[in-house]
Amino acid sequence: MRKILDTHDKMFILLVSLFTVFMWIGSSVIFSDISLYNRYSKSTDIEVIEPNYVESIDSSTKYYYFSNSQIKKAGGCLKFYTVYKQIQVSADSELLYERKKSKSPFGRNSGDVWNFVEIDDEIGGNVVVSLKNDFKDIDDNVMKFYTGDEAIMFYDFILDGLLEQICTLLEILLGGYTFLNYMFVGRKKKKRSYVLYYSALLMIVGTWSTLEADISKAVLDNKPSVYFMEYEMLLLGPYMAVLFVDSYYNVRKNIVSEIVKGISVISTTVCTILQLTGILEFRMMLDYIQGIIVITIIYFLFALFIILRRSVDTMYVARIVSETILVVAGTILALIGYRFSERATNVYVDFVMLAYSAGLWYNITKHEIIIDEENKRIEIYRSQAEYDVLTNMKNRNSFEIFMRNNKVYEGYAVLVFDLNNLKYCNDTQGHKAGDRFIIAAANCIKDVFENLGQCYRIGGDEFCVIIKRSKELEIETLLNDLTQIQMDYNNRQTGTPLEFAVGYAIYSKVYDGDLDSTFSRADKMMYSNKRMFKTKN
Repeated sequence: MRKILDTHDKMFILLVSLFTVFMWIGSSVIFSDISLYNRYSKSTDIEVIEPNYVESIDSSTKYYYFSNSQIKKAGGCLKFYTVYKQIQVSADSELLYERKKSKSPFGRNSGDVWNFVEIDDEIGGNVVVSLKNDFKDIDDNVMKFYTGDEAIMFYDFILDGLLEQICTLLEILLGGYTFLNYMFVGRKKKKRSYVLYYSALLMIVGTWSTLEADISKAVLDNKPSVYFMEYEMLLLGPYMAVLFVDSYYNVRKNIVSEIVKGISVISTTVCTILQLTGILEFRMMLDYIQGIIVITIIYFLFALFIILRRSVDTMYVARIVSETILVVAGTILALIGYRFSERATNVYVDFVMLAYSAGLWYNITKHEIIIDEENKRIEIYRSQAEYDVLTNMKNRNSFEIFMRNNKVYEGYAVLVFDLNNLKYCNDTQGHKAGDRFIIAAANCIKDVFENLGQCYRIGGDEFCVIIKRSKELEIETLLNDLTQIQMDYNNRQTGTPLEFAVGYAIYSKVYDGDLDSTFSRADKMMYSNKRMFKTKN
């Protein structure tokens, strides 16, 4: 258990620790009386500034007029947020700032972006902000403009989005770690595939949240790529979510799951083609994309219904219900915010994913502890079935399985050993000494043959070695090595001398139909040598 926790929880604990540290630093910066924010805010405030008047050129274009002196007095920087609007900021017929509509196939629009416009002291007259909608259906919400010192506004801007950035960073890091852990460790340990699916889902949500965050809207300048990636993440998420739900909750293959996955794959393909060819922008397909997410939520509830019907474990059902409510509620809140707010916050989704990840991590670790314990028991049973407990050689069962399953005989040599003097050792020194005598004999055989073939203990005092591609001369050399090791052992010991009766045979098409015949010839040779040993002694 200790090893499992060390292996699978180190990174999670590290990420949680980093989250705690960042939160502590963030709170100390925000709430401390001596923070940088408070030092600056005492002398310079960030103000909401109203235009002197607004001029509507047509249904998609508006001009906003500001007093230059009012902007300079507040700090000299104008900040505002736009969604798919072409922008021109000018003063005294001088163009100060511009954002054009992109012609990239990844996004034929101006993007949604935080704009910071510095007004120089030398510039006079009124400041004019021209905004033109990229799409006809964009809600013409009341624009909010802020003014103040640029450095302070950007610092305040970063602080406002700090929590969201930390959450999204944790999601991506946790997803990446889980993915790598599965690829390099999980597959060998036969983890269930939901770990892989969830890691991918976590990285998808984390990437989407990062691209949607205010800081990204201000810092990332390649707006078409950001726009394209945002919608691709929204399209990829439902398919991965269904794969995860089916695997994690053990939902059997069903027609509903196949339909939802099919819709997701087709939608992703069609929407991407429409975007890249310029037939239709992702923005114009937003209702349809959100509809797919709603269908995925419904399938999540359908999977919950299946679980409730088949499960009798109250605690398991309670956990599944709470997890489902958490995910569904967080996703619905995010959809509502994205739908009805010009600047939707994704903190709901981020917190849901992190809370769900903590629960999932616990369940994975708990499941793996059980699996590892089962695997250890299976390994013990397998070892007992295949290996001799006393000598750690393969046992008679393993020998018979090999002889039965092996169908290629050419080049094999079979050596049979009988340990002399074992009965004498048991009778004169006891069975514990006899066990040590057997272990010593097995070690001598393994020292010579273990790296060349398979070593078996096939009886109380009988051993067998099977070697592939052996020649008679080579075997005689190996047996000489064994004799030398045997003599060295006897020189060090004062008890019963260690001696073997040995026989061997190399497979021959002339004499043998299979390896059993080869074994029989080796066995006869061994017994012949054993009789000679007894006659001699």
